Amino acid sequence: MAEASVFISLTASVQQHLQAMALSGLFLAASVGMIGGLAVCSSVLQLTLRAELERRLAGFENKDTVGCQWVV
Repeated sequence: MAEASVFISLTASVQQHLQAMALSGLFLAASVGMIGGLAVCSSVLQLTLRAELERRLAGFENKDTVGCQWVV
């Protein structure tokens, strides 16, 4: 919804001969933002999963064989 309103306002406010460059910059920024957001969410999820797994396996004697062997 927000991207559509930015698209419309950008189209209305930029001169016609500059619209292609402005809109391609908008779509590039949106794509880079999505990739960055997904990377951050994935990192937070992995770190939370690892911490919770280590916390819940704290009382087991073979926890190293059950836990994930991640390279950080």
